[in-house]
Amino acid sequence: MKLSDASPRKAPVESDAFVKALSLSALLCTLSLPSLESAAASDLRVPPPTPAQKVEAFSTNVPPPADYVFWDGKIYPMQSPESTAPVEAIAVRGERIVFVGSKSEAAHFISGDTKVVELGKRTIIPGMTDAHIHLLEGGLLNLDCNLSDATSVDKALSQLAEYAKQHSDKKWIKAANLPLGAEGVSKHLDPRTALDKLFPDRPAYVVTDTGHSAWANSIALKLAGIDDSAQDAAGSTIGRRGSTREPNGWLLERGAYERVANLVPGYSFEEKTAAVKNSIRMLNSFGIVNIIEARTEADDIRAIFELAKQSALTAHLRLSLLADVSKGMQTVAETLELKRQLKSTNSFPNEISLDAVKIFLDGTVEDHNAALENDYSCCVSGRGIPRAPEETVRDVIVAFDRAGMQIHVHAIGDRAVRMALDGFEAARKINGARDSRHHIAHLQVINPRDVPRFAELGVAANFQAIWASGDHPLVVGVNPELLGPVRVNWQYPIGAVFKSGGALVFGSDWPVTSANPFLAVQTAVTRRGPDHKESPPWLAEQLITVPQAIDGFTRKGAWISFRDDMGTLKAGNLADLVVLNGDVLDPNRPKTTIMNAQVEETMFRGKVIYTSPEKLDIKSSPKTDQR
Repeated sequence: MKLSDASPRKAPVESDAFVKALSLSALLCTLSLPSLESAAASDLRVPPPTPAQKVEAFSTNVPPPADYVFWDGKIYPMQSPESTAPVEAIAVRGERIVFVGSKSEAAHFISGDTKVVELGKRTIIPGMTDAHIHLLEGGLLNLDCNLSDATSVDKALSQLAEYAKQHSDKKWIKAANLPLGAEGVSKHLDPRTALDKLFPDRPAYVVTDTGHSAWANSIALKLAGIDDSAQDAAGSTIGRRGSTREPNGWLLERGAYERVANLVPGYSFEEKTAAVKNSIRMLNSFGIVNIIEARTEADDIRAIFELAKQSALTAHLRLSLLADVSKGMQTVAETLELKRQLKSTNSFPNEISLDAVKIFLDGTVEDHNAALENDYSCCVSGRGIPRAPEETVRDVIVAFDRAGMQIHVHAIGDRAVRMALDGFEAARKINGARDSRHHIAHLQVINPRDVPRFAELGVAANFQAIWASGDHPLVVGVNPELLGPVRVNWQYPIGAVFKSGGALVFGSDWPVTSANPFLAVQTAVTRRGPDHKESPPWLAEQLITVPQAIDGFTRKGAWISFRDDMGTLKAGNLADLVVLNGDVLDPNRPKTTIMNAQVEETMFRGKVIYTSPEKLDIKSSPKTDQR
């Protein structure tokens, strides 16, 4: 039975005195608490009852009635990954949880208008967080050619040709999510020629699924002024043909591919707003009501603010303002000024936080530009490309920390991870320790000596757990020869960080990989891909338990967002919760079935915002690639 189908239930009547007390209590509630409609009209923020109201309401021993009471199923408050015992019932009034406990006590919250939901075999967990995602990019994906299903370079080129045939009116051919793990893609030596054969008279621009590299044909390169004389911008590389300087169509990192990307026709504001809205709806369907936008730029902010004006936000949003660390202290001044300008607007939405900043320290292993402590083992010379010198990284981190910003770092290679940790250590020494909740995302390769530093420095590890799979095409087919026999075993050490006391949070990096959190949970507890096959775990010492993985999406996900009023089910917290079709925390459940968990209802601030089934016109990449 869905929440929307739940029938109002009458409270058990024990005496006339009970009825009179209940009527008085209901009257007091009506006079003192805002209605759901008034909550919606004020950005869904209903203040909790004052202490005087609480005393008056409970003086009769009959609490004000709830809007919803859930019972007769499994309800997991998720107070910690070690304390997972379910409770019998939960009650919701307005936008907040008002009771968690026994069924007999919950009965006192029922009135004639209360919707009582008998869960049966269903389960309730707290609303979840995606701690690293790209809302606008993902939402716009289907407006171009989506190559996420391509299993080889030939299939990708075939899809491009078919797309161009169906869109003969488009002046540019744009594609995204070209899988670097697909056969022949990462080792393709001349994508320029391959694209020229398909598109001799139209510019073509193809972004890989890492988001850190792209292909371009001759017309696109010419329009961008990328020729034999073009110089590499800091931290980026223009691919060359053999020993010549002639571009081969590969563009690695922002300084290179942005020269073409800036010429590609953009999207309308309406398309961008719809893209963000659809992305949030998709996340709601997975039980996600708290979002950390991983790299927020002006277009994202405008689209998100427009949804807020329309009262169409159905999630908490923490925006990580993009800062170019290569610009040093200039980027600190620019980012803080942007925040000041946005905060000064009278219409600043309550559900949006601008207190975080995003910096990139390197690229990706498969693009050969992750920053490593030692040389790549094959295929490329050097140790990768850090985005800035270590001194600059340290100074920028210290400055943002001093300004009170939460710092969200992209770090893939062990050198980039160490640079970030060094910066956070310097910030603590210079600025003093504070509740900063800084976090590092991706963390593909961590030198074991740096693992304990996460706990020591209070830095959270933001893993994309769905990548930590022994069936991953990059883990199996690309990374071993690039990293060598030692570093290949340092990848995604989720278990080691947890055992050393570090905080774990999880994000999807959608649209790079699926935003379904249960795929990530299954991978974290099996270290295998979601293929229903029982296989020995890859790097078994890095396994975590199901409660630990769920905790990273719920309690710790809320914590990393400074949303201390959600993430656990307790009285006073926001009624952000998820109804699942089964028990994902059942210790007897086969771990290879966790991916089958389905969200039946999602509640945000006490309102049902998603009911299954709902058709969503969004295509997520099934691959588990990068960034």
